[in-house]
Amino acid sequence: MKPRWFVSLLLSFLALAVLLTACSGDDTTAPTATSAPAAETFRWEQVRFDGGPGARRDATLVFDGSANRLLLFGGRANGQGLNDISAFDIPAGRWTRLSDGGNAPAARWGHVAVYDAKRAQMVVFSGQSASGFFNDLWTFNPATGQWREVSIGGAKPPTRYGSCAAYDGEADAFYISHGFTNAGRFDDTWVFDLGSSQWRDITAAGAKPIKRCLHRCAFDLESKSIVLFGGQSNETPILGDLWRFNPAARVWSEIPASSAKPSPRFFSELQADPAASRFVVFGGFTQAGNANDVWTFGQTPGWRGAAVAAPAPEPRQSHAGAIDVRARSIYLFGGAGGQGDLGDLWRLRLN
Repeated sequence: MKPRWFVSLLLSFLALAVLLTACSGDDTTAPTATSAPAAETFRWEQVRFDGGPGARRDATLVFDGSANRLLLFGGRANGQGLNDISAFDIPAGRWTRLSDGGNAPAARWGHVAVYDAKRAQMVVFSGQSASGFFNDLWTFNPATGQWREVSIGGAKPPTRYGSCAAYDGEADAFYISHGFTNAGRFDDTWVFDLGSSQWRDITAAGAKPIKRCLHRCAFDLESKSIVLFGGQSNETPILGDLWRFNPAARVWSEIPASSAKPSPRFFSELQADPAASRFVVFGGFTQAGNANDVWTFGQTPGWRGAAVAAPAPEPRQSHAGAIDVRARSIYLFGGAGGQGDLGDLWRLRLN
C-alpha cells in the first residue's frame, strides 16, 4: 500500500498534466463552462437553404427589421477578398444576391457594419484587402440595390481592420473603437453622426482598454453606453476583459469579472439582448482553439455560462452575427471552422 504522501503527489502530477493538455492550443473544441451556473437553456436551430452566398470568414451580417431579412457583405473565402452582398429572407428561407460588384466598395474583410434603421440602410466602414487597409464609409440601400460612398468633410479615423462597431438609433450615431494596421494597434474611439455625415474623435483622455483588435462591441440602450469585450493585443495575445464606455462623458470603466467568466478570446460574437438587459457572447478563438460556448452578461449576476441544447454550431471563429431584438433571435453565418471556411446559417433562440 502506498503512503499518503505518495498518493497526494501522484494526484497533483495528474492534475498538472490535465491543465497543460487543455492549454496546449491543439484542441479545436470549445472549452467547457462547468464553473458557471446556467442562466437558462438556449436552443440553436440550423436554418436550411439551397444555394446561398458561399462559405466565408470575416464578413458582416446585419438585420433589416423593415423587411425581416439579413444582409451579408464581403469577407474572404480561400484567402480572397469579397465585395458581394446577399439578403436572406427569413420568412421565405431564401438567399438572394443583391449586388455583384459594380459601384460596390472594394473587396474587403475585417470591416464593421451596422443597420441604420432610420434610413433603412446598411453602413459599412473600414476593413482590409490584399492591397492594404481602408477608412472609407459606404451605405447600401437594399430597396434600390444602390451603394453610395459617403463624402466626409473634416477629420476621420485612420485606416484599420478588426475594429468594433455599435449603433445608437436614438442618437443617430455609429461608433467605432480600436483596431489594427501594419503600423500597430489603436485605442481610439470615434462617433459618426449619420445625420450630418461627420466623424468626431471622442477618445477618452483617461484609462481605457489597451490597444487591440479583433474584439467586439455592442450598444447598451439602457445605460446609453458601449460594451467592449475581448480581442488581441501586443501585450496579451488573447484578451478576456470587459469594458463600458460612456460617450457623453468620454469615460471608459472596466467591469470586474466574477469567478465564472468566458475564457479570453478574439473573433467571437457579441450581441445586446435589451429585452433581458444583457449581452450574449458566442464562440471565437481561445487558448484551447475554436469555441462554440454561449455566455451572457447582465448587471446581475454578471457573467453566466448558458446551457445549450443540441444540435449546436461547430466550434468556430471569424463568424458574422446579427440580432433580431423583437424576436430575440441571434443569427450566425459562416466563419472559420476546424476544416476551413463555413457557409452555414444558425439561429439562437433567447426566449
